[in-house]
Amino acid sequence: MQATPADLGMPFEDTVVPVDALDLPAWFIPARDGAPGPGVVLVHGWESGRDRTLPMAHFLNAAGFHCLLFDVRGHGANEPELLPVSGGEFGRDTLAAVDVLLGRPEVTAAAVSGHSMGAIGAILAGAADPRIAAVVAPSKVVAVALNTSLFRDDDEARALVEAVAAETGLPTDDPYRFGADRLWRDIHEAVDALPWVDGR
Repeated sequence: MQATPADLGMPFEDTVVPVDALDLPAWFIPARDGAPGPGVVLVHGWESGRDRTLPMAHFLNAAGFHCLLFDVRGHGANEPELLPVSGGEFGRDTLAAVDVLLGRPEVTAAAVSGHSMGAIGAILAGAADPRIAAVVAPSKVVAVALNTSLFRDDDEARALVEAVAAETGLPTDDPYRFGADRLWRDIHEAVDALPWVDGR
């Protein structure tokens, strides 16, 4: 049985994130009795669901942030997909969740925090939408893609990205999905488009 925000003592509202003719199940957790303030979209990882982001939501909510937790397509309470969900779809669903969050009257600004594949979705969304004020993206896959400049050449970097893609189930040769090479390029392009506190 799936845990809910109520299990951690947080009030919440069932809602949905509409995207591509889907209604992705979501929870909105208000902070500070619904007073106006910033909000955070929490994006779970591969083969996971919104309930796995509850510990982070509990922390953020206690710090005064409104939170929106949702199930990415093919995950959680959604119907499973026949093909693996791509990094691009994680990003598209994250953008739709940001729209829902910013559509709330009590939310004054939006940030996105994603874990693992959710971090890839967070980065792609952050690069695509200037309304996203901050991105938190801890992920082994992202770390590999960002550190490819440490390798001798593209072939060495690509081999490692393909190995990570194989572990995560990402396709490497389907032209209609994000393969390892395209994922690697897209993450680099998205990261280059984000403002960095450290001056990158």
